[in-house]
This record gives sequence, structure tokens and C-alpha cells, in this order.
Amino acid sequence: MILDTKIPTILIHVTPDCPKNISQEIMWGIEEEGIPCELEELRFEDITKEGHNSAALSLLDVGVASDGQHIVAHYSKLPIGNPMFSQKIINQEQVRTIGKNIARFVKGIPFILGEVEND
Repeated sequence: MILDTKIPTILIHVTPDCPKNISQEIMWGIEEEGIPCELEELRFEDITKEGHNSAALSLLDVGVASDGQHIVAHYSKLPIGNPMFSQKIINQEQVRTIGKNIARFVKGIPFILGEVEND
């Protein structure tokens, strides 16, 4: 018998307007830390709610949402309005570091500190 098992991944939801280089940097940061991720393009209005939604759908309980201007990382056990990260996107290096930190949360290891603070 073949079981239909899904690999636990961090779910990334991006709007159709999100530039490909932003979504790639998020994925590359996560993958550099050895955690699988899955990207899905969706239309959504509230980035924080969508971050929580992606976390709730993830088998790892961690999700990300981005519209290309902001990035939100959420943990399904946190209140919707209180994400792990909510930051305005400044550059690609920052986005990759956020991706790495999201994966580090899953692994239970310390975050990489940067100069950008939460919104």
C-alpha cells in the first residue's frame, strides 16, 4: 500500500505583484538552512492574516507572506496580529536573512541578527 504523505514544508504565499527575485531570496534563505519550502502565488488583502494562514496550512506550523513591499513570517500558535517578523523590504540580502531566520526558528537555533527591526 502506498501512503500519500506530504513532506513538511514552510509555506510561502506571495501576491502576483511580488517580484520573482524577492520570492526566490525567501526560498533560498530557507533552503540554505536545509528546510524544505513551497511557494504559492495568491491574491490576498491582508499580509499578516495571510502569513498566519500559510502557517496554519504548513505541517511545520510556519508560513510566510509577501507582496513584494513587505514580508511577514508567522507561527500558527501565535495570535494573527502578532507575527514572528513583519518587515518592510529594503534589499535582497535582508530578505534572504529573513528566510534563513524563518528556517532557524523551525530548527530551534538562534537567529542571525541584522540591522532591520520589526515594523
